[in-house]
Amino acid sequence: MAEIKWNDHLEEDIKALLKAKMHEGAQIVLEEAQGESPVKSGMMRATGRIEDEGDDVLIKFGGGMVDYALMQHEVMYFYHPVGKAKYLEDPFNRNKQNIIDIIKEGVEAMQ
Repeated sequence: MAEIKWNDHLEEDIKALLKAKMHEGAQIVLEEAQGESPVKSGMMRATGRIEDEGDDVLIKFGGGMVDYALMQHEVMYFYHPVGKAKYLEDPFNRNKQNIIDIIKEGVEAMQ
């Protein structure tokens, strides 16, 4: 009979690695998104941040006095002399493969 012994800490190690690599990828997306976000006063751009929510890693803009971040992101016909709509979605889509590669490299380094 073939047998594999599961390391008691392997699941926790994988989860910790995945979270760290997700943060690494999120930082890349956040930096690009901040560069593409619309600017009037700069307040909304300054609210860009990475947050943990359970197992998820979120990139957020807005909150507090800048609750218009979602509208600025979604409304395509707004004029933005600096920045643009889809300032978060576009950097994420451009970096999907990069994020996958970051996670893959982390997993391969565990071996």
